[in-house]
Amino acid sequence: MNATVIILLIIGILAIIISFFMTSDEDTKEESEGKAAFVGDDLSEADKKKLKKLTDNYMNEYSKKRIKETVSKNINSAISDEIKKSEKTISKKIEDNVNNIDSRASENTKKMEAYYNEVTADIEKNKAEIEEIYHKVSDKEKDIKTSLGIIDEYKAGLDKLKSETERLEKIKADIDGYDKSFEDIKAEINALMEKLDSKKAEIEELLEKEPVAVQAADQPAAADKSASIDDEAEDETEVSAETEDSEEVEEDESEQPDDDADADDEDDDDEADDDEDDDDEDDDGSDDIVEEADETSDQYEESDDDTEEDDEEDSDEDDDDDSDDDEDDEDEDDDDDEDEADDDAPSLAEMLDKEGIDITEGDEEGNIMAMYNAGFSIIEISKVIGVGVEEVKSVIDKQS
Repeated sequence: MNATVIILLIIGILAIIISFFMTSDEDTKEESEGKAAFVGDDLSEADKKKLKKLTDNYMNEYSKKRIKETVSKNINSAISDEIKKSEKTISKKIEDNVNNIDSRASENTKKMEAYYNEVTADIEKNKAEIEEIYHKVSDKEKDIKTSLGIIDEYKAGLDKLKSETERLEKIKADIDGYDKSFEDIKAEINALMEKLDSKKAEIEELLEKEPVAVQAADQPAAADKSASIDDEAEDETEVSAETEDSEEVEEDESEQPDDDADADDEDDDDEADDDEDDDDEDDDGSDDIVEEADETSDQYEESDDDTEEDDEEDSDEDDDDDSDDDEDDEDEDDDDDEDEADDDAPSLAEMLDKEGIDITEGDEEGNIMAMYNAGFSIIEISKVIGVGVEEVKSVIDKQS
């Protein structure tokens, strides 16, 4: 039963009670009127009205009192009866509602626990993935730092190689300049040889045209002729010797190539003058000499051949000497650069002693990590330990 039904029942009961008392009041009123009529014969009208009024007031108060008591009693009894009847139903409904609430609460609790476990698992999974990614990033950072160190070392080596290449190119340019000056001198020598050949041909033509006559008085002139030819041969040897000297001077003093060229030009001019003088002497002596001229021509041919052979040998020796001198100069320059670098930078042994590192045999990983922690580069570690750069890098990555 709900509250609406209970209220309707109470209202119905009150209506029944009120109707009952209203009928009883009418009965009492009729009785009182009869009594009043019976008594009214002896009383005046005013007394009758007063008595009637008192009686009505008393009856009204009594009726109200009785109605209140009866109504309250009936209402309380009806309410208690209805409460007793609906108590079981209400308790059952309350119990059912409580059970439903408990079941729903337990179900919601289970759902919340499952959701919490799922969220916790996702968080742990994401945490593991984030840690893995962080480790990978750290490893990549180490690899990048190592690669940058190697790149810096290679860059320094390339800069050094570039400077060395520029130095070698400069030396090569100097050598090319020496070769050019040597070629000029060689061309001048060839020109002189051509002049000598032309003079020789002229002498042979003169000898063929002149009659053969031998005079003993002309022997001093023939001796002068042979001496002049010997002088020419000696001049050729001097020219080759001067060529060697000029090459040595050009290698030692590269700043004075013009002076050497001028000196060579002066020597060539002197030789040309000597050749002209000799030609004049040959022309004078050719008129008086016949047999001696033949001998002198033979001697001239022999001396010319000897000078040509000497010139070829001297030129070959000059080329060999030039190449040897160039190689020696380059080696000396390299040695000087290495000595200067060694003097400027401390040795690896001194650096190891300074850092307090002892190289232990059989413990490559320990030695590598000790030198790496001390600030040595991977290339220096590779040189000291005697292993490859990749192996040093793998050991460092493994230990890191």
